[in-house]
Amino acid sequence: MLSLNKIANQVGDPTFLVVNRISGDLTGLAPAIGPIFGTLIDDAQTVSSFNFFGGCQVKDLLQALVPPIIPNIPIGRTGWMKFSATSDFGLFGAAIRFNSGMGLPAFKGGHNLHKLTLTDSVSLTVPLFITNPPFTIICPPDVIAVTAKPGERNVTVTYPTPAAMGSSTGTTVVCSPPSGSSFSVGATPVTCTATFPGGVTATCSFKVTVFDVCLEDDRSGDTLLFNSFTGDYQFTSCNGDPALTGRGRITRVGCSTKLVDGTRVSATLDHCPGSSLSKGSAIIRRTPIGPTSNITDSNTNNNACACR
Repeated sequence: MLSLNKIANQVGDPTFLVVNRISGDLTGLAPAIGPIFGTLIDDAQTVSSFNFFGGCQVKDLLQALVPPIIPNIPIGRTGWMKFSATSDFGLFGAAIRFNSGMGLPAFKGGHNLHKLTLTDSVSLTVPLFITNPPFTIICPPDVIAVTAKPGERNVTVTYPTPAAMGSSTGTTVVCSPPSGSSFSVGATPVTCTATFPGGVTATCSFKVTVFDVCLEDDRSGDTLLFNSFTGDYQFTSCNGDPALTGRGRITRVGCSTKLVDGTRVSATLDHCPGSSLSKGSAIIRRTPIGPTSNITDSNTNNNACACR
């Protein structure tokens, strides 16, 4: 019985099959294994027949031994391959991941060799894994964006295309909402789906959060972002401290918008609609008796809204 547990193939690395007869040596004078006949059944119960020939040892790539069956199996499918010889001696061998870059079948990290155990029968059942690792999609980290001016409710956001892993060709990635869409203030989930050859899919998700106010300290670059409609905020210190998030209360008096969250955050934005002047200040205290961080922003129009 062949013990072949999920070959950890890299993308594009084929399987190299070695089959030996139990007795004898590997010289040209040793008795040959002879013709080998078998069937391959994938996990959709599609059955294919094959045969190949071998001397005292069979040693070749699987797709070379069993053409054109292997290329016809959709990427991402698994299956079983059972084969037998007409000779009256048992067989043993191994399945090895072939590293074309090294030009030889290479043993990698102990996971590359999959042993065929000794048997007194000439029949072998082979778990066949057409591709590994499993298909995955990796989304970018959560995205933070700020509207062009305080009080605006939407901004166009672009983000990197998620990385689809498992196939180098024929893969499509679709995200909703797509990159380049207009996102409203607040948090919006983005879901991305990768479709691989054979119809296999994988999904991932991340979050786009839009604020409409950005206060950035003129000296340190510390930044307080807040949503002037809901009171949600995020404070980022450029000294590497973890971000502080929460929700405060919004009040408006004339051209001033104020955010207060107990003793943690007190911030004021001075911005009149239609005016080019915009400035603000904030005091942030992580704990009631802890140190404070102060923000003085003399001109919000030139803010990077991120540590520089």
